[in-house]
Amino acid sequence: MLLRDKGLLEAAETLCRESLAMRQRVSASDHGSIARHVAQLAIVLKHQGRLAEADKLHRSQLAVMETLYGPDHPQVVGVLFQLADLLTRERQYDEAERLARRALAIQGRAVGEQHLDYAEPLFHLADVLQAKGELREAEALRRRELAIMRRTYGAAHPNVTGSLHGLAEVLLDLGESAEAELLLLEAKSNRDRRGAESPAAAMILPALARLARARRDYSVADSLLIRALRILKTAG
Repeated sequence: MLLRDKGLLEAAETLCRESLAMRQRVSASDHGSIARHVAQLAIVLKHQGRLAEADKLHRSQLAVMETLYGPDHPQVVGVLFQLADLLTRERQYDEAERLARRALAIQGRAVGEQHLDYAEPLFHLADVLQAKGELREAEALRRRELAIMRRTYGAAHPNVTGSLHGLAEVLLDLGESAEAELLLLEAKSNRDRRGAESPAAAMILPALARLARARRDYSVADSLLIRALRILKTAG
């Protein structure tokens, strides 16, 4: 999926369709593998903005996975994430929330609520709730996610950065800028270990710009956004 990540979406779509067709010819009975190829195509279509087509493919994939493994099997969780994300983009928040809560419940039963693998469904449900405007519950979920990540990796590990950033964004939505700033600076410090001019470090800068704008420090906000764009453009 390198082409998709580089934004070459038409080429990625062609490759996904060719790969899916080949899998269907060679292993027509391998429904799980075919479903995974369907998922890759759906993700590309989602990034193209072709949400209705992606929705249809994700639902088809979910039906296959439920038939293969059962509706409450951990193998279904990833499909639920993808469909919930798509529905959030379509602003179908109620169904997205239902699917994200279902994924969280399945994963909780499978691994327990303190396991690293429980952090991802917390993240996805928080995304839905934040988009829906249910910020306090989103905040609580982000804090649980961050606690798991810190306990697993340690406070200064790069893998913790996304959780710090996610919680900070919710706090900015809530107007709680002081704690948000502390979290963003911690996230930036983690990212800067990979290089202050790295694309990973640049991803924190728009949130810091948002914080500066909230303080009406517009020149700082603009300089942060310009820096982020420059880094990402240089990275290609």
